[in-house]
Amino acid sequence: MNSKVKELLNQQVTNELESAYLYLEFSNFFDSRNLEGYANYYMVQAKEEIDHAMLIYDYLHKANEDVKLMVI
Repeated sequence: MNSKVKELLNQQVTNELESAYLYLEFSNFFDSRNLEGYANYYMVQAKEEIDHAMLIYDYLHKANEDVKLMVI
């Protein structure tokens, strides 16, 4: 795999996980205010971002490439 492509895919894993982290905080915010509908919406979004990250993570592993988890 081209090194630039691998670098960009690793960065995208981080981007997806960062988005999940933010959505999880949004969910936490709404949950603490008993706004379950909003909390659920953002929890679903967080899970979707984690799914995106895992698709790329699995792709890199199947391609025998290193996955570098970066700081969020």
